[in-house]
Amino acid sequence: MSKVFVSDINLSNIADAIRTKNGAQTQYYPREMAAAIMALDAEQHKPIQVNIQQSEHQTIKVKVKQKELNNTTINANVELPETIQLEATVTADEGYTPGTLNQSLINAEWGDTVTFSASQAEEQIPVTHTVTFTLNVVPVSHASNFTNISLPFDGQTVVLDPYNDVSIQASDGYEYDISFPPYSYYTVTPNRITGVCIDDTHFTITYERSSGNRTLQLIDSNGNLMSASYSGTVGNASISGTANGYLVLNGYYGDSYSVNFVVPSGYRLAKNPVTGTLSGSTVNVIFTPTGGGGIEL
Repeated sequence: MSKVFVSDINLSNIADAIRTKNGAQTQYYPREMAAAIMALDAEQHKPIQVNIQQSEHQTIKVKVKQKELNNTTINANVELPETIQLEATVTADEGYTPGTLNQSLINAEWGDTVTFSASQAEEQIPVTHTVTFTLNVVPVSHASNFTNISLPFDGQTVVLDPYNDVSIQASDGYEYDISFPPYSYYTVTPNRITGVCIDDTHFTITYERSSGNRTLQLIDSNGNLMSASYSGTVGNASISGTANGYLVLNGYYGDSYSVNFVVPSGYRLAKNPVTGTLSGSTVNVIFTPTGGGGIEL
């Protein structure tokens, strides 16, 4: 074997390089340097250790070059064969909001331990708002005709009550678009509501009967206007007075009326009281002389 002379300076430089790499203060004999250099290589490739600290109602997942680590055991350790980029996500169970994800080291090196954890998952408390419906019917005597109006609202069925307010709890952010059904001879206000539930809300829906009238024309059999006292009802209202040629009855369209006339002496009415419904037309009330026929159109 050939003999080679090595400078002390060169050996010292090699020893210094070893100590710089491994951080030790060890003094080396030349025969120990080869093993120390091999140890440096082994230390350089010491695996990165990943510590996933799971907690209740949420799951932390760590991806390593598309390989997913999902160990649900608390403080479970997973060793990685090389130093690579780590990406983590935290997802919560239904009804919970995930906590804030924490990572102990952003840029890991060989031999490091990287711990992933998250703050406590919080239970989601649904936010709701009180939605109240008031149903007004004009006239109120017609309220019994409006006891079957039902509306869909946030997965619920709301049955409007003309006698009492109806309230429900609706989800925050619920979008609604509701049209109210039409009723003959009634005007509904509003006829449609749209919007988003972001606060307590009160809706007032009014169904108002259209106005109606009827004119009773008092005439004799020759078409001459006559006068007569009367009393009776229009809808739920009582009326009385003296009609001079005409009696205009006012109320709501379709209301029934019944008017009893005091027939002047020497005349008669074929029908008394005079009855009908308010529909806007004119009706002749014919007073015929006693002994003649009388008709009401």
